[in-house]
Amino acid sequence: MRQRLVATASWAVLSMSHLACTFALYETKPSAAAAELVIDSPLAARFVVEIADTQHKRTQGLMERVSLAPDHGMLFIFDHQSNHGLWMKNTYLSLDMIFFDNDFRVVGVRENTQPLSLEIVTINQDSRYVLEVLAGTAKKYGIDLTSKARLVYE
Repeated sequence: MRQRLVATASWAVLSMSHLACTFALYETKPSAAAAELVIDSPLAARFVVEIADTQHKRTQGLMERVSLAPDHGMLFIFDHQSNHGLWMKNTYLSLDMIFFDNDFRVVGVRENTQPLSLEIVTINQDSRYVLEVLAGTAKKYGIDLTSKARLVYE
C-alpha cells in the first residue's frame, strides 16, 4: 500500500511539473504570426508584434497573459476602418492601446487600461489597426497623434 501511495505521489509531482512546463510554454509562445512594427516618434519605437487578423485571434487577444516583454505587443488588424473597440476581459496586464488609420497614422491613444475590465476601450473615431503594448509605453516613446508606423513582416 505504501509503495502505491509513493508511486501515486510521484506521478502527481511529475504531472504538476508537466503542467508548469506546459503553462510556461503557453505564456512565452506567441499565439499568432509575428512581425515588426516600427513607430516614428521622438524615440523610435520597435516592437515585435503578434498579428491578430482573424475574429478568433482578435477575440483571444492578450487574454490570460501574465507577462509581456517591453518590446512586444499585439497588432489587431481589422478588415476595414471603423470605430473599433476592445475590452480587457481576462487580461491581467495594464496596456496602452494605440489606434492607427489605413495609412498607419496614429489617430488615438488610450493609456493605462484597467486590467480585467469589461468596459469597451475606444477612441470614438475610425481606425483600422490597434496595437496593444504594456502600459506606459506610449508615454515612454512619445507616441502621439503626430506618430506614424510601418509594419515589417519577417
